[in-house]
This record gives sequence, C-alpha cells and structure tokens, in this order.
Amino acid sequence: MNTFSEKNKERIRLLACETRSKHHAMDWGVSLEELIRLEGFSCDECDLGEKNTIEKITRSSERIFKKVKAALITDEKKVLIDTALFSTQKIFAQAHELGHHVIPEHREVFYLCSETDLNPITRMKAEFEANIFAEETLLPTPLMKIIYDTYPLSMETILLLAELSDVPILRVAVRYVESSDKQCAILILSIDIDGDGNPGLRLKGQAWSASWEERYKKELIADFQFFPPNHNLSRVVTCEDVGAVFRDTIRLEEVDRIFQAHTVFNGYNVFALLF
Repeated sequence: MNTFSEKNKERIRLLACETRSKHHAMDWGVSLEELIRLEGFSCDECDLGEKNTIEKITRSSERIFKKVKAALITDEKKVLIDTALFSTQKIFAQAHELGHHVIPEHREVFYLCSETDLNPITRMKAEFEANIFAEETLLPTPLMKIIYDTYPLSMETILLLAELSDVPILRVAVRYVESSDKQCAILILSIDIDGDGNPGLRLKGQAWSASWEERYKKELIADFQFFPPNHNLSRVVTCEDVGAVFRDTIRLEEVDRIFQAHTVFNGYNVFALLF
C-alpha cells in the first residue's frame, strides 16, 4: 500500500481511534501516558544521548546516539523519551512511539527516532505513518467533530482544544484548520524587526482547509513575508498579555478581500486565524 496515499492515512487514523476506543479512552481526560500504560508499556524519560543508554539496546554507532530523541523498546515494553526534548515535544514523541507499537507492520522491531523522524513533514515511510498515528491519537476525529459541532470557528476554540488535549497550540491550530469544512487558514508568525529596528511579524508557516485551498488555489501570503508595526496583525507584538485574543480584519490584495483575523501570542509565536 502506498504509504502516503489517503487510503493508507485513513487506515492509520482508524488504528489510532480503535486503540483509544478499545480502552474506553475516547475522552479528553485520558492522558497519553495512561493510554501507553493501558497498552502494557511503561513510559520513562532518560538521556538518550548517553552512549550507555542505547548500547543496552543496539550496537549502533556513537554518531547515532546523539541524535536519538525517542525510542520504542518492544521486548522490554518501554517507551523512552529524551530529557532534552521540550515539554511541548514530549507528548507527540510518546504518541509517535505508541504508533510504532500499534501499526501491525511496525511491530517486533525496536525504533530509535530522531528529531527529523518526529518532524511532521518527514517522508520516511515508517516515521510518516507513526506521525499520522500520533496526530490522530492526540486529536482524534470523533472528538474533533464534537468541537466543530459545538464551538464556533474562532481562536478561542483553538485555545480550548489545546487545553482539552494538552497538545501544543501549533499542532492543534494546524489540525483544526486542515480538518475544518469551513474556509479558514492559520498563519504562524515570529516577532521580527524591520530595517529601522521597528518590531513586526515574519511569516514562518501556514496551513489551510480544503475549502480555502479550493477557492484560492494556493497560499495568499508569501513565505517569510514581513508585516510592519502598523499592520493589524502586528498589534499583538506590543501586547504584554500573553494568551489574549485580538480580533481585527486584514485585506489581502491578491484577492481584494477583507478577512476576519483572530490573533494570539503564546510567548513564542503569534498565531493568526483567517476566515
């Protein structure tokens, strides 16, 4: 089966939902570590860059040790997460390793996963499938449907979803818009300065729903575009209230249309929901 086909991705998503369902864990209150325990595995943090840690598992070269950030030890039924990972990365790494255990063709093999493997854009077969599993495990479609049916399209809904799922806002926001049946897009921006040293925002990435892409065909904002201090999106740069949602409008000249914009600063990046 083509790893990257929609049919295979749907198969992986179904496996993730079945894993939750069989443990009666289709609920936001069930933690990832609890789900791992229900699957008969323990979950520990350790220094995976330490040679002796991995030497007990494999004879891989020392060059490999320094790159490993998560591991699945099948015979010992352990999920190991590197202590160097940020807290926001650990939950996805745990779900990723659980995927290696649940996906039938991944079983009976130990996995040593680097930051590249855990990156959502990886094209390596097994790692891509484990990432699909992780995303669906953390943000399962049945629970997402309830969110869409219950709450309006808004940044507040994205923040609520991040709180319910304990998943970082970046992954929540991207999943929220990509799975939405409404026309919407999410912009991920970083604080930057212009040539005169004035603070503004620089576009780091963006994602959109299928209906947004169908109407506009491609992204409307160029990668790495800078939004100057006087732009409506940049107003959050001067706000000290991290987590506050700003509502405004922006005009995109490419389609000569005004969009609603909900923006929030989480202390690291600015997220802008357009619709």
